[in-house]
Amino acid sequence: MKKVKSKVVIGIVSAGLVISGGIAFASTNAGELLTNWANSKTSDAKTELSSSYKPKYDSSVADMKTNVNNYKVNAANTIESVGDAQTKLANQQISAALNEHITAISQAMAALNMSIPADFANYVSTTNGKTTSDLNALADTLNSSFNAQLSAVAKSADSKLQSNLNSSRTTAVNTLTQKIQDAKAEITTLINTQASDSEKAVLEHLSSEIDRIEASLKTEIDTQKEAAFKTLEDTQSKTTNDAIKDMQDLVDAINK
Repeated sequence: MKKVKSKVVIGIVSAGLVISGGIAFASTNAGELLTNWANSKTSDAKTELSSSYKPKYDSSVADMKTNVNNYKVNAANTIESVGDAQTKLANQQISAALNEHITAISQAMAALNMSIPADFANYVSTTNGKTTSDLNALADTLNSSFNAQLSAVAKSADSKLQSNLNSSRTTAVNTLTQKIQDAKAEITTLINTQASDSEKAVLEHLSSEIDRIEASLKTEIDTQKEAAFKTLEDTQSKTTNDAIKDMQDLVDAINK
């Protein structure tokens, strides 16, 4: 680099000597020859400088592009991993909630399947026992004079009672069955709604987070790009100013 700088300085100084008002080449072509030589050396020096600078510039830019691309790829992979983790967590929570509801319904059904038949069996047994006892007492009281009549009445009453009991039992069972089916349908709707709302919530959160991170990365990349441009501009400006000052110092020292 010193060699290139020296050649540039010599070329500028030589040109300065030729055009300077304090020196004249009236009767010789030495100035012209020196100028031609200086111009040739200057051109060579600039060519050498450009040849040396361009590979470094290209290499630096290539490295920068690779680093930025790697950062973006890593960021994208991280976003996808977070999205997958959130989706998995949401699915686990939805599944857990669903299992909890199903378990509660199953437990309630098991208890009801045992208690309802037992309640009705006890009701029928108690009612029939009381009916039989009451009718037997009534039959014993009226047996002497109304035996045949009471027997018919008792049979009719028993038949009517059985019919009423069967009707009541059927109505109660049907009502309870419908109630259970309604409860199942309501819980099914609730589960479906909660699952849909949960899926929507996690997907909206995922979209929002992706937008936020993508905007943040773009801002970071733009900031780094501007900083790199500023560094290159500052380096170019400083190098140029230093070279101009060095050459001006040599020109100023010509007559010293």
